[in-house]
Amino acid sequence: MADANRIARLLDPESIVIFDGAMGTMLYSRGVFINQCYDELNLRAPDLVRDIHRQYVSAGAEVLETNSFGANRLKLTQHGLQDQVKELNRAAAKVAREAANDPAQPGCEQVKSTRFSPPPAYERAVFASSKTW
Repeated sequence: MADANRIARLLDPESIVIFDGAMGTMLYSRGVFINQCYDELNLRAPDLVRDIHRQYVSAGAEVLETNSFGANRLKLTQHGLQDQVKELNRAAAKVAREAANDPAQPGCEQVKSTRFSPPPAYERAVFASSKTW
């Protein structure tokens, strides 16, 4: 029943739900430059990504988006990672869930959901037709 209440609250048009913020901006502020694949950090530096998720939880976020904005075949090709779509997205979900479900994390009880970052509109068709995801 708790899950049904969470879903109802998330879908209630009268309810205000607080999402996390700009993961890319936070990564950049920590010295990760834009010439790197931010999605790969879910595997290469999961502690860094998890810590940013935890900061958003501490700030009051109720929904965490995964660090997967460019984790699709089209974008990952630019970094030679197009064959790791599934692995990178799974890692992004795992890291976000760990931050959301950490009982030692103040505020984790307020997190209602984690969700995948939506791909940009021009990539949706490619993302939807991808055989690797």
